Amino acid sequence: MKSFDEVVERLTERLKVDPELRAEVKNELRGHLEESAREFVKAGRNEEEAQSEAVRALGEEKEVAAGLWEGNKRRVSNRRVARWVVGGSLVSAAGVGTVAIAWGAVISLSLLLAMLAGSQPTTAGEVAGTLAQRVARYASMGREASMSGLDRQLFEAGNGTAEERLEKARKLAEEATGEDQAIFWANYATQALAVVDALDDQPAGRERLEGVIAIMEKARQIEPANAYYAMVEASLLMKASTKYVEATEEGGPGFDYRGFRGKPDRWFFDRYDVVDAAMYERGIAKLRLAAQGTYLQSHAYDFTHRRLKALGMATSLADEVIGAQEEWGTAMPYLNVFRNAINGTQTRVFELAAAHRVADAMGLIKDECRVSGMMAASAKPLVEFLVARGMYLTALGQEAEAYQVAGDAVQFKRSVADIEGAFEMPVKTAGEWRRVSQLYLESGLIEGRNYQHDVDPPMADPTPERRAEYAVADQMASAIWAGVMMLAAARLVGWAIWQRVRGKVWPMLMFIGWGRLAWVLLMAVVVPVGVYVVYIAAWPVSGRWMGMGNEPEHLIVEYASVGCVIVMLLRILGERALMQRGREIGHPWQGMRAGRGRYVLGVLLALMVVSYLIAWHMDFVGYYGWIWKQQFGYLLATVVLAYGVSWLGSMGSSKGAGEKLAQLPSWLGPVVVAGMLGFVISILDGDHSYRAGRLMTSAASEICLAIVGLIGVVVLFKWLTGRHEPTTSDSIGRWSLAPVLLGGVVVLMLAGGMPARLVEKREVRRIAANGGLLRIDREVELSSWKGIRDRMVAETVDGVAIRKGV
Repeated sequence: MKSFDEVVERLTERLKVDPELRAEVKNELRGHLEESAREFVKAGRNEEEAQSEAVRALGEEKEVAAGLWEGNKRRVSNRRVARWVVGGSLVSAAGVGTVAIAWGAVISLSLLLAMLAGSQPTTAGEVAGTLAQRVARYASMGREASMSGLDRQLFEAGNGTAEERLEKARKLAEEATGEDQAIFWANYATQALAVVDALDDQPAGRERLEGVIAIMEKARQIEPANAYYAMVEASLLMKASTKYVEATEEGGPGFDYRGFRGKPDRWFFDRYDVVDAAMYERGIAKLRLAAQGTYLQSHAYDFTHRRLKALGMATSLADEVIGAQEEWGTAMPYLNVFRNAINGTQTRVFELAAAHRVADAMGLIKDECRVSGMMAASAKPLVEFLVARGMYLTALGQEAEAYQVAGDAVQFKRSVADIEGAFEMPVKTAGEWRRVSQLYLESGLIEGRNYQHDVDPPMADPTPERRAEYAVADQMASAIWAGVMMLAAARLVGWAIWQRVRGKVWPMLMFIGWGRLAWVLLMAVVVPVGVYVVYIAAWPVSGRWMGMGNEPEHLIVEYASVGCVIVMLLRILGERALMQRGREIGHPWQGMRAGRGRYVLGVLLALMVVSYLIAWHMDFVGYYGWIWKQQFGYLLATVVLAYGVSWLGSMGSSKGAGEKLAQLPSWLGPVVVAGMLGFVISILDGDHSYRAGRLMTSAASEICLAIVGLIGVVVLFKWLTGRHEPTTSDSIGRWSLAPVLLGGVVVLMLAGGMPARLVEKREVRRIAANGGLLRIDREVELSSWKGIRDRMVAETVDGVAIRKGV
């Protein structure tokens, strides 16, 4: 009915500012005119007369148009306000939520990678590690920038050259009060020790040495019961007053004994000649002074934790990783010099034994043992305890050698018997090693790579870090897919803006209604995310009982698949809802013609994903299967990701995916073939041994993955920027899918990103309650050495009667 179309267009001309409302009014008005015309036809008029009478019966055209405008003017205003408010809120919520979740995940993952940089001997690993270190540094600088006063001074104290750190430590020590005083002066002393140059006969070196000793004396006045300062002085003085002399094992002092696991071994002593008698005597005096202390504490980790306190309470995995970095970088230069005191003292011990002054020699050994015991008692990282244990065993060896030099065969035999097998960690059984291996498998990226091989599994709990890392990965995956959907929505909005610029009018935005939108988002986002949550909650099925660093390729396949399902459902259900809305307002709307091929490809990919996950969990082909799972997993994830993006790339286009693929550049075919060949080579001749082809096949694997990624980028670019032919749908605006996509972003953040963030915060609180992420300062407590440490302390510190005959 052409006449009705012309009349309706004229009557609703003023409503063109709201195309959807105008379409709705036009549909209602046309329906009224058609009903009126049918009544006139029933009254005996022909069709042309009936149409004319129906128009005349409507009233004066100007008055009807004015009435329609007056009747809908308020609706136009209200709808405009609602459109901008709701649209702005939706865009803001989607953008802010995605950026917040994505940024937090990027920072956490970057910090993790930065700590692990260099552990992956591949070009990709090195590049990723370098980029991650830069992001990590930026994050740390951001945290420092938010501090003020003493907190900022504390954090900046760890930056700069050794000389700059020493000056910062001096200022902190001199301004310290209360409980901080002992910790800050100990840090000043440790920083001074770190800048000591070569201790030789050069005046500058001796001057530096006396300056460090002066600092130690000031610190000892703050904490007189702490043997740390006197022990540092003794070590420095011994180092400066003795000279190591090259000697062969056959010609030097020593004795035969049974070492580790009863194997015959020889104890060999290095030779040190005294070159400065006066300084040497000062060193001996300082060692004896250290032995009179009640504890030996460098406060190195106390200072680190004082700095971490400046960060405030950890609320994210990134906070814990920053803390782990600080803990990892704790300076312990005293470990390299403490041995000097024990090694240097042996010269005096052997001299006394040769002069048959055995009691005096044993007195010095007793002091060495007591200092070693105090150090072991306060040892936090395992390396600190092992140094103390080494010092103690050296003292025991000196005891045996002193008896041998003095000619006391009975005491010599007894001393050697005490050394043999003493203070060695018990050998683990096969079952214990299995539990340690299981612990490594269940541990997160940081703890799993930093547990000592002699960790005691019952003392460690890898669960919090593992769950926190998976939560961060979940946030990252949610943010990536949200970003993809936001990009597609932005493309549609950009198209609408371009149409507005060209035609001076906005294309129609059909809103499917809150009920339909809620239903689409429920079925397209909430249900897939819920199914995936149920899947990962099944502990043995999802593989999340393992640390994220153990074969993570299945995780990438899962994320790609879930995101692909969400995008597909948003597109299919959203277009169906738009088609229903189009019929309601009298403007039929045709969505994408997906075609049978696209659905068949989707089904095939789904079967491949399910088969891959089953094979991954079964691990039925052993080590070769690991290579296959890893490489194929990355490739499958890339293909699934590209397939999911294809459901967004052709929105509103009259051309199908097949026609768009035909527009791809001709060079893409050879690149695909080369990539597949590289992939096949990496599988058939992978990194299975140390043969000559190892480097080449590893490079082929990386090149293959890079090519696949490049293909994905090119395809994505073509789909998102391809030209579009005008269609009947363009008259009402294909950008009507933008609200559906933006709503999907918001719901995805609420259903996936935010819950994962809450899980991360919960697990971070558990990590903090357990003592931190890295827990270097609890390594002795977590290891099988704890019993040895307790025995050693009992013999040297608690029970002052230490050893028989000493």
